Amino acid sequence: MNTTYIYNDSRFNAIIGLKSFVTFRELVNQQILAEHSRDLYQAFHIKHYDILTGCKFFDGFDSLIGVDSQNLGEEHWKSIKSWPAVLEYIASHLKTLWTQLFKQNHRACNGFTHDDLSKAAEEPVGRLFTVASIVSDHEVRKSPEKLFCVLNMYTALMDAYPILRKVFCRESISTQVEGVLGKLKDSVRGIVKELKGLIRTYTSQKEVQDGGILSLSPYLMRYISLLVKHKGLLDTILDHDHTDDLLAVDGVSLTCRLVVGLITDLESVIYKHSRSFASEGLQCIFLMNNIHFILQEVEQSDVQLTVKAEWIKKRQSRIRGYIKRYIYASWVPVTSTLDVSRGMPPSKKAWINFLNIRLTSLTPLQSFASSFNATCNLQMFWKVPCPALRDELHVKIMEFITRAYHGHLESQRQSVGQNAKNFERGWKNKIDELFEG
Repeated sequence: MNTTYIYNDSRFNAIIGLKSFVTFRELVNQQILAEHSRDLYQAFHIKHYDILTGCKFFDGFDSLIGVDSQNLGEEHWKSIKSWPAVLEYIASHLKTLWTQLFKQNHRACNGFTHDDLSKAAEEPVGRLFTVASIVSDHEVRKSPEKLFCVLNMYTALMDAYPILRKVFCRESISTQVEGVLGKLKDSVRGIVKELKGLIRTYTSQKEVQDGGILSLSPYLMRYISLLVKHKGLLDTILDHDHTDDLLAVDGVSLTCRLVVGLITDLESVIYKHSRSFASEGLQCIFLMNNIHFILQEVEQSDVQLTVKAEWIKKRQSRIRGYIKRYIYASWVPVTSTLDVSRGMPPSKKAWINFLNIRLTSLTPLQSFASSFNATCNLQMFWKVPCPALRDELHVKIMEFITRAYHGHLESQRQSVGQNAKNFERGWKNKIDELFEG
């Protein structure tokens, strides 16, 4: 990888511009070994790739939650993803050059002085500050997709600050850096506030027909997981005076409050969306799927560190409750023909059975079989994405109808013979096909 390639790299030039880089480029070419520059260019390439990959992780999130793509400064954001990598590249060269001067006790080193270094760095660093200010001032604060890019910019500037202070040796650099950091902080807080508002007012553009996972759930849980990874930085950025109720919870860190609040907002969206299902059984499947998904995402990531054990137990209890409600809503009607005669005196039992035969021409077992098949056919395209949860439902359905069936046979003083076992194998095969979507 030739060091001169960086001057033709669009990722680099889109931010820095060759005109502002001429003096710095000449100084670097004269004073730093090409091998070292190649290593720094390789580091730039890796840094840019990591940032770009992280940003792509949330492509489409703005559109999903209803952000108006107009006036978000997209022309700046096509290149701004390079900003942290460009600053790191420049700062690394400055550190190398400053170290050479320091070893010479700040006298001229290989033909260049400290004054030469600060003058060469002034234009490219100033260009970076200008770009950061333009982006921060823009409507980007309405774009949750851009949050982690802004955090990367903030981190890169904080990391570069010590060498910038040494190179420029004047108070104005501190004022400039603090000004840019302040604008980046405001952008972060603006994005977070906008995100909470958008989640609270979210309406799914595409209804989940099969009871599966709401499209918002995986996006937001990935987003929350990455928020936790930036906990230390976010606590610093969010920890200043505010008059809104953005983080109005006591007792935990600001990032933890934010995370718990966002999960609560997501759950509210899920409950609201569940009311759109006409079938109570499908409503329960949808709630079970989504709350189980949230719980899994929490337990399998650092998000678990932001919630209490009681929070996890409460969601586990809710999931069990949804399963019970589902069984009651979907399978009690199936077994109702078997239950109707249980516990009745023989004379009334015979009369009920006589009426069933006269009115429906079906025996209780025939009505049960018909209702069972109709329910299976109705639920064949419902979806439970988690295999373990799907298997658990299969088992509970089978246990419930088998218990009702055996109870009916006992009430009729019939034994559970080979025919009954054959029936049960057929039921199990049908039940095992449910919830594949």
